[in-house]
Amino acid sequence: MDRFLPAFRTKIWLTTAVTAVGYLLIRLWFPLPPYFNRVPQLDLRAFSPSLSAGFGYGLLLLILFGVYWQTFQWARQHMVAPAFIVGSTLFFGLLLLNSYPINATDVYRYVIRGRVAAVYGQSQFVVPPDAFPNDRFAHFAGEWSGETSPYGPVWEGIATAVAAVSQDNLHLGLLIFKGLGLLLHLGTGVVLWAIFADRSPPQRAAYMLLWCWNPALLLTFVVNAHNDSLMLFWLMLGVLLIRSGRHTPGFLIMALAPLTKPIALVTLPFYFIAILRRRPNWRARRQFTAVSISGSLLLAWLAFLPFGSPFDLFNRLLREAIYGAGFSFMALWLLILQRLKLGGVLLSIQIVQGISVLLIIWLLWRAVNGRSSQRGIIAGFAVYFVQALNFRLWYATWIFPWALMDEVDANRPTYRLRVALWFLVTTQLSPLIYGHLRTYALNGDHLLAHIIGVPFTFLLPFILAWKNGR
Repeated sequence: MDRFLPAFRTKIWLTTAVTAVGYLLIRLWFPLPPYFNRVPQLDLRAFSPSLSAGFGYGLLLLILFGVYWQTFQWARQHMVAPAFIVGSTLFFGLLLLNSYPINATDVYRYVIRGRVAAVYGQSQFVVPPDAFPNDRFAHFAGEWSGETSPYGPVWEGIATAVAAVSQDNLHLGLLIFKGLGLLLHLGTGVVLWAIFADRSPPQRAAYMLLWCWNPALLLTFVVNAHNDSLMLFWLMLGVLLIRSGRHTPGFLIMALAPLTKPIALVTLPFYFIAILRRRPNWRARRQFTAVSISGSLLLAWLAFLPFGSPFDLFNRLLREAIYGAGFSFMALWLLILQRLKLGGVLLSIQIVQGISVLLIIWLLWRAVNGRSSQRGIIAGFAVYFVQALNFRLWYATWIFPWALMDEVDANRPTYRLRVALWFLVTTQLSPLIYGHLRTYALNGDHLLAHIIGVPFTFLLPFILAWKNGR
């Protein structure tokens, strides 16, 4: 019967075509050009204003993920050329480039904060966008108009450059950020290909495809143009150098990640400990410690030099950490307390944060005793997700490359990788719960939406990954 099956190459071209059609539908459904200057800004529900339309979008996502997974399964058995993976991913990204950022409009604020420096000569860490009410794009800052940047100086330097190039052309500014996200996504895929050098050629290509073709990553980095793409690129490039024996340059490259987005600080202690364990003696350890710490501080000083004190960023992050709650375990708990009219909100937060600190210390101790860096990082981000007041779709991308680097099972992806994959699926579907289902079926009840959405997003991946692995 095998002779009646399509050739492998035909299968790959078929899944490529189906995927391209899916992304073309997204581009046509959520076009950027007619709506990029619309205020208030739109979201997924604005483009699909009914329960059935929302679930139609969910079905499209599931089809894209299904085709992606089937392609990966075929690629594990037959070698797929890396050039084909890069080329097809580039094609998908170009199809998506002019799509509206339906699940996160932060890219507008990248442009606006870039203008704070490029047009007005002020620091994004000191002066918020609403200091310039007559700026032609001021009304796009939305609820964050009174807030300074929560990102690192490396990112704000890039945003300043983009704003200087795009000037008063908002559409161009958005497209530059989207194009940058696509290039960084591809760049990370190439770096992962190099990291996977010890795997068999089919496995190496298949796991590269697992990154490059992932619908959640393309939607996050290209459609929504989120800056996590640059953070992850620095981290993976640093890991590549460390694995090749260039420990100090690799760690310093990784140090650029928190200067892009501060959450990347979670990763550095685990690799710092791993490198110390690899050094042959205490003299080498002291040398690495001195050079890596002083080098990281120098990088931070140089990065902040055009913008001012890093304490302005620290204060901004503190405000973001303690105000508001949504789409998280803690948000669900606080909504329950509110519905039952119980106190203890602050105490609950303090207890969870205290336990989280102890868990991080325990994870670092396990790293000292030889646990792999990537597993420690995955667990560290998981602790962050549990204690955070807010959860956003792009957070799920943080754990995926580390799960890809988990040791390979010859028969199937590891349990951690399957959980990470399902987590990307559930996070992409979660706006349908908090948006469509809450609005059209739950009478706008946030508590009910969280009772459904939080287990769906965070717990279902563990169940599906376990069933999938049996």
